[in-house]
Amino acid sequence: MYQEAEPVSLHVPSFDVDREGRFYICDPGNSRIQVFSSNGIFLRQIELRKAMDNSRFRGWYSDLAVDLESNIYLTDSAIPRARNNKSIGARDYYRILKFNSRGEFEEIIKLPSVKSKSGCGVSTDYYGILYVQVNQDSMRIYDKRSKLISAFGVTYRPYPPAEAQVVQRGDSLARIVFIKGDYVCLTSLDDIKKGTVMDSIPLPLKLKYSHADFIGIDNNLNIYFSINHRLTKPGGYPGVLKNEWHVTSLHRYWIWGSKLLESGQVWLNFANDFTDNKREERATNFTKQYIVSGDGSVFFLHGTIDNLILSIVTFE
Repeated sequence: MYQEAEPVSLHVPSFDVDREGRFYICDPGNSRIQVFSSNGIFLRQIELRKAMDNSRFRGWYSDLAVDLESNIYLTDSAIPRARNNKSIGARDYYRILKFNSRGEFEEIIKLPSVKSKSGCGVSTDYYGILYVQVNQDSMRIYDKRSKLISAFGVTYRPYPPAEAQVVQRGDSLARIVFIKGDYVCLTSLDDIKKGTVMDSIPLPLKLKYSHADFIGIDNNLNIYFSINHRLTKPGGYPGVLKNEWHVTSLHRYWIWGSKLLESGQVWLNFANDFTDNKREERATNFTKQYIVSGDGSVFFLHGTIDNLILSIVTFE
């Protein structure tokens, strides 16, 4: 359990883990990033208001990623404020804020205007390349100098941007996996630049019809998905908290020829995270609730706004 230095916000959408095992928690309600050690001890926090032009924008931070050098990238779904009773822009203004390993603000990467207000996701690979999902169905790739390299389409999802972790930071081969339609697409940056993919593998029916979310890959190119289940106890009915189970299953698949074969499954029961009639205090609406590490361990956030919990599961 990770106790905050100050009260947490109503919406903690994302987190990441660096190569030293430190956890970075995005806390937009208090305009900060909190950093914890691998055993849950609070280390420091990064104030975000200093990096914003408060005269024109109000920040809505939706996702963060930490690269191998512990630089922090934060997506800021800033919405233009009205100025002189006139609208500054008809669409949202999206950007990435970059902080160095000491938590010092360095630069802003401006993203294109978007059609939605649901936020955008970001992840980084072994070489520090940024992968940013915008418009919910498009992934844009930026190099370490913040220059746009390429872009490609992914499966549309209203919320959250589930394809944010399309790369594995520990994978020196820098392979890319994303979902397009009913297919898992395996590719590389060179192939993306050419407009091709190396492999397209059909999603198993189990994943296709259960609306599974792709959550990441490990260094061995195992692919991980989550499925949310809302199970009602006998005698209960949906909508009553005490009669509902809040369960998620995590699934690991490996590539065998032109198929995905399931090689592991874990069930998570979140029913004990909150008490009766406290549904509104549950931490929900994560942009990135799960992080798949290089060795296949899965870190995940859950709990309430008063007691945020970061846990880890491993597959046998």
